[in-house]
Amino acid sequence: MRIVYIKFNSREDQICGFYELATKAQVTSLLGGVYAVPLKALLLLDEQNISYRRATDAEVPVKHGSIRTPVTSCP
Repeated sequence: MRIVYIKFNSREDQICGFYELATKAQVTSLLGGVYAVPLKALLLLDEQNISYRRATDAEVPVKHGSIRTPVTSCP
């Protein structure tokens, strides 16, 4: 399975896109609003006209532990 890193172009797209991916595919939320998704899952976003872009190399977190968890993302 090939993974791509994306960012949504608006808050509304982020909410709708995350919901679509979480309920119909796989998605991993990373720091900085970056999401790791299977390449085939991008078709779901395209079908729903959810706007996203590929994350740049500089935007993709590379440190271990950069995956968001419910415990660490709460204030």
